Amino acid sequence: MPLFWMKFLQKFMDEFPNLKYLVLVLKQFLLQRDLNEVFTGGISSYSLIYMTVSFFQVKIEHDINNCTDWSKTAYYAV
Repeated sequence: MPLFWMKFLQKFMDEFPNLKYLVLVLKQFLLQRDLNEVFTGGISSYSLIYMTVSFFQVKIEHDINNCTDWSKTAYYAV
């Protein structure tokens, strides 16, 4: 089963090349606020990756449907 999830994650990384960079920035953000460990009430890396993928998917669909400016994606992420 782990091999399936690795391929699944790789598919997202191929589809969204900036995914790993955004996740790393978010992980650092969470680390600075002591929210990087699940057992202390933080967010797991797994959850963070899939929340970020969800953001990209929703944002892209929204942009396509509304023909908005793609350069604002980074602004919305913050």
